[in-house]
Amino acid sequence: MAEYEKESGQLLVDKKRFWYHLQLASWLNNEQGKYYNEILLGDKDMFRFAWHALRTTFGKPAKWLTSVGTENDGSYCGHSFAQYHPDDDRVAFLHGGLVKTVSLEVMRWNRDIMGGYLRHYKRVPSEENPEVTVNVAIKWDNAAYLPQHSEKFEAAQCTEMIDIEARDVNEILPGFEKTFSELGGYWQLDQEDAMKLDQFGCPHAR
Repeated sequence: MAEYEKESGQLLVDKKRFWYHLQLASWLNNEQGKYYNEILLGDKDMFRFAWHALRTTFGKPAKWLTSVGTENDGSYCGHSFAQYHPDDDRVAFLHGGLVKTVSLEVMRWNRDIMGGYLRHYKRVPSEENPEVTVNVAIKWDNAAYLPQHSEKFEAAQCTEMIDIEARDVNEILPGFEKTFSELGGYWQLDQEDAMKLDQFGCPHAR
C-alpha cells in the first residue's frame, strides 16, 4: 500500500458517523492483536486499516507536525508535537509524548524561573512537502543549564531538529503558556506540592 504509516497520537473522529470503524480498529488491536500486530505497523496503524477495510476515505493534515519545547543556553529540547487541523493552519493538538520523561525539577525551574516549559518551537520549511527529509534526532537533555541537580534528577528525552532555529511559541500559539498554566497543565507540580504539604502535616485545598 503506497502510503505512510499513521501517527495517531490524536485523531479527530465523528463517532456518530464512524462508530463501526472504531469498533473494527479496536477488534484488530485487541481481540485479534496477537495476529495483526505481527503483520501491520502497530496499534496506531489499526485505525488506517479499519478505514480501508470499510472502504472509507479519511483526511490528513496538509502540514507536518511542529516540535514544541524549550531552549535554554542554546540547547533545544522538543518534548511535545503540535499537530494541525486537517482543514486549515490551526494547531489542533499538543501531544506531549516526551514530557513524561522530564524530571519535575527541570519543569519547575523552566516554569518558575524562565516563564514556562512550552516557550519555543521548531518547524521545518518543507512542512507541506513529505518528500523532503530533515535532520531530526532523539537526544538526551542533561539540563546542564540547571543551577543544581537533586539526587532524583534524570535526563529527559528530547526531539531535536538540528538545522532549524528555535522560535517563540507565541507565533503559533499566542498566550498558550498562560492558558496552559491556568487550566492546570502543571498538575504534576501541583501534585508534588500537595505531597510535600501532606508530609509536613500542613492543611491545603484539595
